Amino acid sequence: MRRQSLRRLALLFSLVIGVVGVAGWQPQVDPESFVCAPTDVPHAECQALVDLYNATGGPDWTYEGYWLRSQQICDWAGVDCEERQGKQHVVKLSLNDNNLVGHLPGTLSGLSWLEALFLAKGAINGSIPSELSALTRLSNLNLGYNELSGEIPEELAELPDLTWLNLENNSLSGKLPEALMGANCAGCPVSGKYGMLRLSNNEFEGELPESIGRLDISTLDFRYNPGLEGPIPHSYIHLRNVGVFFYFQTNVCTPADPGILTWLDSVNSVLASGLDCADAEYEISGRILGSVGQPLDHVWVATDANHGTYTDALGRFQFEAPSGTHTVTPELPDYTFVPDKREVTLPPDASDVNFTGYAGLMIVGRVTDESGQPLAGIMVFTQHMDGGITDANGDYVI
Repeated sequence: MRRQSLRRLALLFSLVIGVVGVAGWQPQVDPESFVCAPTDVPHAECQALVDLYNATGGPDWTYEGYWLRSQQICDWAGVDCEERQGKQHVVKLSLNDNNLVGHLPGTLSGLSWLEALFLAKGAINGSIPSELSALTRLSNLNLGYNELSGEIPEELAELPDLTWLNLENNSLSGKLPEALMGANCAGCPVSGKYGMLRLSNNEFEGELPESIGRLDISTLDFRYNPGLEGPIPHSYIHLRNVGVFFYFQTNVCTPADPGILTWLDSVNSVLASGLDCADAEYEISGRILGSVGQPLDHVWVATDANHGTYTDALGRFQFEAPSGTHTVTPELPDYTFVPDKREVTLPPDASDVNFTGYAGLMIVGRVTDESGQPLAGIMVFTQHMDGGITDANGDYVI
């Protein structure tokens, strides 16, 4: 009897130990049959993570750590949760350098409580989904060192709490949004002083946004974007906490602006383009056609003796000139041009500076009202009753 009691005690003890030993164990789920019910976070957040896993080659990630194998989403590798309004929500997703290959699904917008998204150092391609603009609590976004292309979505740029944006080493292009990092958001709080903007090694073009001068930020990195041009905006003198300002290997120039020069001296680390705005040159391009639309070649087009070129066989021209306002004039013997000259202001580059050439001697001019606005459809005559009608620009040819 005593022996049986001891056996029962031993069995009970082993059961207790077994229960304690597996208390932290999670049942394994087949990834191919995983469904977001029930889980410890809202369905939309779970589905967003599942879609990311499937869209970026999850089975081949360097480290999966319970992804699609446990209903406890907050235990998945790289997923951080916190309680918000009485429920668990995903607030941080960190999968840097984890061999993510593929595209970003728009359903990431379902992570409505997300504050930080780190998906750097992978092979994520395609464009940045505009749906990420729904992540209104996002303050940190790192998509650097991937293969992203296209433009920065305007909607994403306007996120009011975004203080840390890293898109370096991709193939992103287009102009930088004026509202970058919420800089144009009326009434929105400006970024914290430890904010960073890293956009190096991309294909951005155009001028640096003036509105960045409204931010409170510590790092600005625009390196290796040769399409970026124009002077450093005067508003940047208000960036009191900037310690790093890189614009090496761009066509951004340093203006002879005492305020900007003083500000640059105050920045701890500067990598400049080496271009002074007085020395920088910008492109003037256009086309010259004849009266019946035929291209006119070998027309000399210039702003002065040192800046000009001849049109090619298709009537096209392209040359460079320094910053400032210039008068572009075409010349070809025995031809009259309409308009006879055009004014351009550089930067930015001036394109579609077009002219029409007429063979023989012509009378050309422009009709405007007293405020200088062109008048179209006006008939103009000589004393010999030769005449013409002004076009949309008020120009006429007789």
